[in-house]
This record gives sequence, structure tokens and C-alpha cells, in this order.
Amino acid sequence: MPTYTPPSTASPSHRVFASFINAFDAFDVDGMLSYLDSTATFTLLPKAMGVPPMSKKHLGPYFKTQIVPAFDTMEVTVHEVIESENTIVAHAQSDSTSKQGTPWHNEYIFIFKFTDGPNPKITSWTEFGNSAFVAGFMAEEAKKSARTASL
Repeated sequence: MPTYTPPSTASPSHRVFASFINAFDAFDVDGMLSYLDSTATFTLLPKAMGVPPMSKKHLGPYFKTQIVPAFDTMEVTVHEVIESENTIVAHAQSDSTSKQGTPWHNEYIFIFKFTDGPNPKITSWTEFGNSAFVAGFMAEEAKKSARTASL
């Protein structure tokens, strides 16, 4: 079920953004990748989170090995979208529970840049996440993994 429906007057870039977010919500990594230009990059900020920038080639394997296996589902809610030329900035959140039972409630600012034209593709996706939340989540997941391993 789509989580974000763009306004009826949405630009082509805004419609691509909505499709990308809905693919993310569905954990459809191949669907997400289909909206990215071949030159697309992903950057997770702040840099203190320790995730290096990635090309489209590396983003799919990252999601398939690091994100999707940790959760059964992920609900993405878009709160606000601001668009200017070929750029969309969005305030969003994602909510879930990990497969180990740890709650996930993260908040983001996304910056998407697009190619020109009637059928735009995403050329860059920058994600600012709540690094304090992620650090606590990762610590809790590590504790649960250690308990499971010691059984």
C-alpha cells in the first residue's frame, strides 16, 4: 500500500520521489534502484555514522544485506516536501521493529536531485538521519545479538 501520494499537480520529479519512497516502504530494493540514474550516489549524514557514500552499484547490495534482513517491514511517512527546480527536500520518518524486537523510529531530512526532462531519474540521494537514535538502536541490537549468541 503506498505510503505517500503526491499532489495531483506534482511535477515529474515529485512523482518519481513518491514512487521511490513507496518502493522503500515496500522494501522493494530493485524498485528503488529503478528510479535511480546510472550515475546516482547515496550519502548518509552525518558522516559520524560511518557509512561511506555509495554509487548505485553499491546501494542495492547495501540495502539487501544491511537493511532488509534486519526488519520485516518499514513504514515510511512523509511529513513535508519542498521542491525547487530539480531538487526535492523532504522531512520524513520511518517506523518499524527489528527482527530482534528493537523499536525503530527514525526521523530524516532527504535531499533528492534529479535529471532534467519528462522522465527524470534520481542523481543523488542525501539522507540526514537521527544519529543519536541510530547509535542507541545499534547498541540495543548488539546486546540482543550477544545474548542470543551466548545461549
